[in-house]
Amino acid sequence: MHWSSYFRIHHRQVARLREGRMFIAGDAAHIHSPFGGQGMNTGLHDIWNLVWKLDLFLKGRGSQELLDSYSSERLPVIKNVIETTDLLTKIMGTPHRFAQALRDTVIPIVSRLAPFQHAFVQRLSELGIAYQGSPIVEGPGKRISMIHYERAKVSAAASSFFLATKQRRPRKKQRSNSLHHFRVLLS
Repeated sequence: MHWSSYFRIHHRQVARLREGRMFIAGDAAHIHSPFGGQGMNTGLHDIWNLVWKLDLFLKGRGSQELLDSYSSERLPVIKNVIETTDLLTKIMGTPHRFAQALRDTVIPIVSRLAPFQHAFVQRLSELGIAYQGSPIVEGPGKRISMIHYERAKVSAAASSFFLATKQRRPRKKQRSNSLHHFRVLLS
């Protein structure tokens, strides 16, 4: 080996993701252990959550409250990711032989259980994120499958958003992909 180095695994998170007209996302907003491969997923989810809100705001269809929802929605998710990766780091990197033996025995058994597999995939992929409690979400805030629903109502204080899907119409020699459009109805 020609080169090696030690590094200390640590985690940090900003207190706010928005300060006036400035927004922070991804590694600039949070750092944590690489266990679980959460860094890129979390940063991409940050940007996806922010970009559509900025787009609506810049087109005059979104409010300051909509922009503020970025922080209120993402900060709890980031906190959860940090807690999860910190726990994985402690479990996988424990120096204690008894804890290692317990880990090496329990993980193979538990990881075969379907409920564990489902919960683990939902957590690591971040597909199980729900924004319940967000100022712009009504109800549990769970992801809605656009394939099964023609419209999904999400209400906010200033406006109501309807997610409408285009009907799938196959075209000759062209693959049909339905496009999803956001239509904003101001109340």
